[in-house]
Amino acid sequence: MVVVSSFVSMAAGLLSMATFEFMVVPMQKDLGFSVDTANALILVPSAASLLIVFAAGSLADHLGKRRLLLWGVLVFCAGALLVMVAPNVPVALLGRSVGGVGGMVMGIVALAVLNSSVTDDRERARIFGVFAALTPAIFLVAPPISALLAQSAGWRAVPVMWLLLGAASMVLTLRYTPDDSGSGESTELVTPLLAGLFLASATVATAVIFGERWIAVSVIALAIAALVGLAIRWQRLAHPGLDLRVLRPRGSWLLIGAILLSSVANLFLFTNLFLQYRYDISLVAIALLMGVSQAAAVAGGLLGGTLIARWGAARTALTTMLLTGVTALGATLVTVDSPEWIPVVVLSVVAIPAAASVGALAKCLMDLAPADGSGGASSMNNAVWSLGSAVGGIVVGLIIFGSFEAALANNLVQVAVSPETAATLASEVREGSLFVEVMRNADLPATARGVFNGDHSVITAAQTHAYALVGIVIFVAQLAASGLMLAHIRRRR
Repeated sequence: MVVVSSFVSMAAGLLSMATFEFMVVPMQKDLGFSVDTANALILVPSAASLLIVFAAGSLADHLGKRRLLLWGVLVFCAGALLVMVAPNVPVALLGRSVGGVGGMVMGIVALAVLNSSVTDDRERARIFGVFAALTPAIFLVAPPISALLAQSAGWRAVPVMWLLLGAASMVLTLRYTPDDSGSGESTELVTPLLAGLFLASATVATAVIFGERWIAVSVIALAIAALVGLAIRWQRLAHPGLDLRVLRPRGSWLLIGAILLSSVANLFLFTNLFLQYRYDISLVAIALLMGVSQAAAVAGGLLGGTLIARWGAARTALTTMLLTGVTALGATLVTVDSPEWIPVVVLSVVAIPAAASVGALAKCLMDLAPADGSGGASSMNNAVWSLGSAVGGIVVGLIIFGSFEAALANNLVQVAVSPETAATLASEVREGSLFVEVMRNADLPATARGVFNGDHSVITAAQTHAYALVGIVIFVAQLAASGLMLAHIRRRR
């Protein structure tokens, strides 16, 4: 029941990620925002959670995991409530940020509880296999329910699910999680908070670097100040609260690099968006289609646990990352005329090795932790995954959406639209303008009017081009991650 309780706590944070993608389009119509803002709303919990990522691990080891887990649940529920009542984008962003912090605390502490509670190596291999399968399992069950809720009761009904699972986590934690008191020693929190502030600021700087100059400069300055403050504070303390002991073993930095690169591009996210924008099908149908891929990922995660027990975590991680990169090239096989099940098949094939690599990489890192440093190692694992998914997601998103805009402008030029008009129209579509809104422009050329009034082949060609680029980016990232993993294995030997 300790294991079950820990997985439920992890699942609560994952639930908001699994269901939010199906709220984006209804929210966009209700609150009015661009596709770049939609991407920010999806990724902002990862950025915000970095503020607390190191402090959570330190507090878990010193104050007790159960106490901190309960606080994490309360913060998570507060964020869900804010999203549910959000009247505009800023409040929704705040709710996503608060919920991201609470979810991060719950994930870190729950993983630390598992790592310290399960000591047998074969049992640990199974646990990390289930750990890898948990995310796709949530993404398998939750999306159809959230899509049905969003269509029938509105997008504000979806955060109610988050609150219910948060309440379940609270009950299970109170009943089954051991009431440990931690080390009982006071812990220094300035260095963990400064480290989190640096990572969060660097992530936000990546998101706003092409926006308002004063905002970008301010955030970059904050990141630099946090890094300098961390360095100064670190030098003055004999026992800083920031636990980096997991980085001391030989080859640990190579492993960190492999995890970082492995998390930079999410084919699940881009396939979901591709299905929503490219095909005229309901959200429930998309959720059911994505469920096929999530089922494949569940199988991949459980397979990863078996492979870890046979081959070891490092060899499993190397093999599955290579397979993830190669199979991701299947995205280039999707054409303008491909039915909706083709990208789903591609994603399902990629999902098996991708999910298997998650548990293997996590076990590689957690195995480097000292006996009293599960919280610190769990923080590092979550920090690297969150940093990679947030910064990588923002950068890859800019590349993909920029590629879509450029391809659409080029395709419009080929149907006799002037380059200036083509660039303007492509920018409007990227910013979230609906076809009917584009059609209201009295100066719209007849050729362009035909594109937006029935014949969408020019637009679908640009979307297909962007989706193929996602597969290429994942291939390059996984290949580089595999190289670092191979170097890590050799250093450990």
